[in-house]
Amino acid sequence: MARLSGVPMLACVLVMSAAQAAEDPVPRDWMEFKVSRNPRDRKMVAWMEHQEWWEICMRWGKEVRSKPQERETAALREHLVVTQMINGRDMLDVPLGSLKLGMTECGMYAVLGKPTRVNRSQYASGMHKQYIYENQGTYVYTLTAPGSAVGVITSWQD
Repeated sequence: MARLSGVPMLACVLVMSAAQAAEDPVPRDWMEFKVSRNPRDRKMVAWMEHQEWWEICMRWGKEVRSKPQERETAALREHLVVTQMINGRDMLDVPLGSLKLGMTECGMYAVLGKPTRVNRSQYASGMHKQYIYENQGTYVYTLTAPGSAVGVITSWQD
């Protein structure tokens, strides 16, 4: 192992990483990400501002399962929270990769990805959607209540 002034190199790297982390902590909310001077944060914010909502949801699902403690994962989550695209059920079950009743459409995209097809029906109770995942043989049903921007899973069949 290489040494620097009698100190193992690994110890120096860990000390530098801790010092860097102290200088540049992970932002606590979406507004802090938006004004961050960190180039990674700026790149992530710029990327999200040019994506469809479902693309952000799918990336969050992938990131939260593979790198739950990363800055990018936190930025994705905070964006989805502030835009009210995810709920508590999503934050509990998306990291596990499991679909649950009450999850949002965003949580569904985060777990299952992009559907093959979406069928829509408008009723007085709101917009009913059937998401078809042909490759998986799965059908997911959601309801978007009047005045709401995001649908919630009401049932599914495999």
